[in-house]
Amino acid sequence: RHVVDKPATTRITRLLNIEASHLDLLRKGIESNAKWIVIVEDDAVATDCADLAQGLAHLFASDPVPAFINLSESFSLTQLGVTHLLTANTENVWEGTHSRTVFTADRPITNTVCAIAYSRKFVQKLLPELESMPVDPVLSIDWKLNVALMNLYEQDADPQRSLACWWVEPAPITQMSMHS
Repeated sequence: RHVVDKPATTRITRLLNIEASHLDLLRKGIESNAKWIVIVEDDAVATDCADLAQGLAHLFASDPVPAFINLSESFSLTQLGVTHLLTANTENVWEGTHSRTVFTADRPITNTVCAIAYSRKFVQKLLPELESMPVDPVLSIDWKLNVALMNLYEQDADPQRSLACWWVEPAPITQMSMHS
C-alpha cells in the first residue's frame, strides 16, 4: 500500500512563482525585441563571468541560430542518457577562457531550466505552448518545458532546422541546489 503525501503549500507556491517568473521573463524578452532571451535562476552560479560573457558573445553571433542553448548542468549527459543525440559542433565553438565543447542536438532536449539562452524566434513558438498548459496539476517549469518541446517537435514540419539546440559542456553555470 502506497501513501502519497500532499505537497506542502510552500512548495506549491514556490513552483507556481518560478513558472510565473519564467513566463513573465519570456514575455518581456519578446517585447524587448532582443535576439536572445537568457533566463538564469537564483541558484545559478558562474565561477568565471569573463568566460561566460566571451563564450556567449561568440555563440550569440553564430549562424545558424539554435532554438536555445543549455548553459547549466543539473545532471550529467550520461545520467540523462542523451549522449547519443549530441554531436560536437565544429562550426560554432565556445570562445571563452575555458575549454568547453558546444554540442548540437537536432531535437530539442534540456537538462534544467536553471540557465538557458533562448532565441527570440523560438520563444515566439514556445510561449504560447507554455501558456496553453493548465496550472493544475502543479508541475515544475522544467517538466512543462519538456512537454512543450515534445509538443512543438510533433507539430513542426522541419523540427531539425527550427528546434535544434546546443549544449555547452562542461556547463559554464552550475545549479547550486543540485550541487551544493
